[in-house]
Amino acid sequence: MVRIFDYNNYRKYLADYINDKKKTKNLSFRFFAKKFGFNSPNYVQAILSEKRSISVEKSQQISESLGLNDIEGQYFKILVQLSGNLSSEKKTNLKKELLRLAKQANKESINSEKAYDHLLVIMLWEFFQVTESSWSVERVIKSLKIPVKAKDVESAFQSLEKLNVIEKNQTGSYRKTKEAYFEPIQDRSVKGIKRCHKTMIDNSRASINLGLDDRELQGLVLAVPKDQWDNIKQDIRLFMTQLNNKYSEQEGSNLLLQIQIGAVKLGEID
Repeated sequence: MVRIFDYNNYRKYLADYINDKKKTKNLSFRFFAKKFGFNSPNYVQAILSEKRSISVEKSQQISESLGLNDIEGQYFKILVQLSGNLSSEKKTNLKKELLRLAKQANKESINSEKAYDHLLVIMLWEFFQVTESSWSVERVIKSLKIPVKAKDVESAFQSLEKLNVIEKNQTGSYRKTKEAYFEPIQDRSVKGIKRCHKTMIDNSRASINLGLDDRELQGLVLAVPKDQWDNIKQDIRLFMTQLNNKYSEQEGSNLLLQIQIGAVKLGEID
């Protein structure tokens, strides 16, 4: 991949860009001349051979045709400016601006990569939360259905492994560790329950617009003896475990569902 920030000469950048594109497609200089907005099919060759130049005004159009972003476009424009007849002071100031833009682009690239890495770790952890089955790199890539590199998925697995919440088995896949199963601290559980109830309400509201084939919502109000409360909670947990064990281990699982079952004390009956 050709990066504009690796160059201090716009002609060298354009030459490498064109050669890189020609590696995968049989493209002519006529094609690039039209792409850059030149009427003459030989104008690009003339630029590369230093027989012709690009104006500062034209650099904006070319940077857009190259697919450069804002910072990259500014960098390309300054490279074009530096090819002209400028005073030493002007050139010095422009070169300083090049350095500043390169640093800014590098910083944004690092922040973007970190954000991507964090997001991938979070998504993987959600996979482990909704199923007890093992996850391999290949299965994650297939399930995400978005462009993602195997090495990035493996790196996310390793991040979770360092936290001791997943472990690698003999087949090379990953499962949740015993340390990942825990009882919530009481003061946190209250907040968690409130968030859970809010989520259930929001999901129920959103599901109103779904067809009957895409949703299954059931409700039940029971009057039970007080001493059965703990038994009801245990039955709900047992049912969720049975549901998970029955369906999550099946081959070819390709549908992600959110299933929430909750019981709330509405009040006491005299």
